[in-house]
Amino acid sequence: MLANVNLAHNLALLAPFGRVVVIGKLGDTTINPRLTKGKHADIRGMQLFNAKPRQLDRIHSTVATGLASGRIAPVTAHRPPLAEAPRAHALIHTPGAAGKIVLIPWASPSPPSNMPPHPYTPAP
Repeated sequence: MLANVNLAHNLALLAPFGRVVVIGKLGDTTINPRLTKGKHADIRGMQLFNAKPRQLDRIHSTVATGLASGRIAPVTAHRPPLAEAPRAHALIHTPGAAGKIVLIPWASPSPPSNMPPHPYTPAP
C-alpha cells in the first residue's frame, strides 16, 4: 500500500479517534487537514530502523507465530526459482503488480530437509 497515494482516502475512511500508521518510506503527499480535525484522527509515522532490539524480537516472534498459525497469510503473486531473479525484478516494476514475489533458492517447492530452522520459528 502506498501511503503517498492512499493517505487521503484512508483518512476519509477512518473512524472517529482512529489512527493511521505510515510505515517505511513514502513519496510526497498532500492531505486536507480537515480530514483529521473532524475525527480527532492520529497519523503516526514509523520505521523499523528506530526499533530497539527487544521490540524487534517481539515483532519477529509475533509475525512468526501468525505465519505458523495461518492468521497471517501473505499474498504471494509469484514464486520463481532463484535463477529467474532478473525476470522477478522486472515483475516488481510492472504496472498493477500485486503481491509479494518470493525467490525460491532450491529446486523443489519445499526447503531441503537439512536446512536449519529460521531463528524466529516458534516452537511447536
